[in-house]
Amino acid sequence: MVIKRCICDICNCGRHRCPLHPKAGQKPTGEFCKFTEYVDKYKPYPAMPPAKSMKPSKEAMKSDEAMAGDTTFRMDYIKHPLSVRPTQRQQLYARPEGNMDMITSYHRDYTEKQGARAQPMMRVEGMKKLDIPFEAEPTYIADYKKWPIEAREQRKVDGYAPPSTPMIGLTTNRVDYTQKNIDLQRSFKPDNVAQLSTEAFADGTTHKHDYIRHQLASREMKEKPTYKANKQPFDALTTFRRDYTGLWAPKTDSYKPTNAALQSDIPLDGITEAKDKYVRWDVRPHQARTQQQYVRPAGDQDFRTTHHINYIEHPVVPQTPVKRDTSMKKIDAPFEGRTNYSQDYIRWEGGHKIRGDPSRKSYEHPKEPFGGMATYRAHYVQQPLAPQKSYKPESMYQEGGAFDGNTLYRLDFTEKKGDACPVLNLPSHGYSFLEATPVGHQVYSKSNLVDCDC
Repeated sequence: MVIKRCICDICNCGRHRCPLHPKAGQKPTGEFCKFTEYVDKYKPYPAMPPAKSMKPSKEAMKSDEAMAGDTTFRMDYIKHPLSVRPTQRQQLYARPEGNMDMITSYHRDYTEKQGARAQPMMRVEGMKKLDIPFEAEPTYIADYKKWPIEAREQRKVDGYAPPSTPMIGLTTNRVDYTQKNIDLQRSFKPDNVAQLSTEAFADGTTHKHDYIRHQLASREMKEKPTYKANKQPFDALTTFRRDYTGLWAPKTDSYKPTNAALQSDIPLDGITEAKDKYVRWDVRPHQARTQQQYVRPAGDQDFRTTHHINYIEHPVVPQTPVKRDTSMKKIDAPFEGRTNYSQDYIRWEGGHKIRGDPSRKSYEHPKEPFGGMATYRAHYVQQPLAPQKSYKPESMYQEGGAFDGNTLYRLDFTEKKGDACPVLNLPSHGYSFLEATPVGHQVYSKSNLVDCDC
């Protein structure tokens, strides 16, 4: 007997529900849930038909008749015969006969008229005419009279002849003010010359008087010790390798649940939604557009333009540039390269100035060889070295016994095993999808089961 059952009743973990109850899950059974979010989200789902979409289908309306290529433009378009566009030909200019009178509207409408002179607005009765003539002589002309000035006679030199000797070029200032020899003023500054003494220089110092020269002993050559190989073999062990040896412990067992995939013996049908709903339509071949053949118009083309017809070419004479001649005139006279600087400049003789005390003697190398005993080597006393005490705490490790590897987490962890939810693999439990009700229930069918109470 086939009984219908909702997915809400099949689930025993409380995580699977139908769209009718998206937030209300099954009541807890008191058992610990053995599933995680990773197991719920990454699991193979059984093959079930998708929910029926309420969206209208996108199937095109197919007709057995061929599609008419008539459009509104093609139906309303009326083809008219084309004719050659007439060109307007410009008439040649014809000069009118007779001469131009040069009379304008201004000359014709605005004629010259005779007008009377404007009378002044001054009262006539106030003006009195006198018979005495007016003497126009101001005070400036009466006081400042023009005196007659006699013309100055120019002095004429009789019998002038230019000199035959060349001009010396000396002025009155150069002749009267000759150069005088000026005695230099005596300087009271002492001469910068070292005062030499006839006596010998006493170069005795305290160091020279108190210094006692001792005889140097011969240098002792330290014998180089011969290398002695170690009889024990080199173990290549460091402090870290000797103190911290590797500890043996058994391999830790993983408490992670097995991630075995659910396998099915049913072969994959390979049917997809695109392959199932794809409908192949017949496509008509593309019609190529036939281009009309070019037909040459009758007659020849006139290449003349309005500019070529009306333009009259006039002879034009190029303008001559008004430019002065900038060519330099060549002079045959020799060039005199004498200047005031080259004639008046006097070059003084000078030499290299010697710095320092000339009486000072140069450094002389000592004749006796250096013994090689320095102050550091003479005073240095070699001290025996003691190894530094280590402040590292002593190791608390007790040798003997195997490493247990137990932690607080492993001691307190209790492994709980439970059955998997039947919703994760419905076909293996005998469930098959039947229908999805309009209310939102996802109904599955299985024999010998109780009816769904939801």
